[in-house]
Amino acid sequence: IYQRKGFTMEAIKFFEKSMAIEPKDIKILEKLKEVYKEAGYFTRAIKILEKLLELKPKTLQYIFYTGQIYQELGKYKKAAITYERALLINSQEFIHNRTILNSLFKRLAKKELHAFEGTLLKLIKLSPGNSMYYFILGDIYLNQYNPQKAIKFYKHALRLNPQRKIFLCALANAIGIKGLLLYEENKFKEAEHALTTAYRIGDNKEIINRCILNLAIIYFQRNEFKKSMEFFLKLNNNLTSH
Repeated sequence: IYQRKGFTMEAIKFFEKSMAIEPKDIKILEKLKEVYKEAGYFTRAIKILEKLLELKPKTLQYIFYTGQIYQELGKYKKAAITYERALLINSQEFIHNRTILNSLFKRLAKKELHAFEGTLLKLIKLSPGNSMYYFILGDIYLNQYNPQKAIKFYKHALRLNPQRKIFLCALANAIGIKGLLLYEENKFKEAEHALTTAYRIGDNKEIINRCILNLAIIYFQRNEFKKSMEFFLKLNNNLTSH
């Protein structure tokens, strides 16, 4: 009741008393974990999560929650080690936590990022048919601004599991970023092909709009004014419709 009404400190007192009576009650520990996090008591929340993992060591929800708290605390190395533990249990769950993981990949130091990458490469040797390992590696390389390498692993994931739309969209976004880089290098012909592919099958609105803009400029520079205007209008429609 106190927790629902927003009286976090009062809720903590009652949950702590309940835990003292029933130290292995999962529901009480889960509630205490929540209110500790709400109160900003992250260290206490992690200790509760450790108790929960002692009772249910393969519960991915607890592992990911621990990783997220480490991220919020800026302890990116510990977060990465925690997520590696989840990876060994069930790689498929990473789809649901992709945004959080990509945020981590951007912040990890090179040494820790290479360690995570190394774990995935070892797992691929053990289970070469697991498409998620390739997909996560693609995300790592894309966050390292290496779209060419990301494309390679996204393509491999897609070959193993062609039904996963998210794999196709990730590939398209990587191709789009590659196209944007090629455009900056004045390699307009190669850029046009990559940008067109990303525009057609990508799902990242920001990347798609940048692809459309650069395609419009490429066509304008070629004096293909009708085609250029067509893409400028598409960009305008995208921007005004949101």
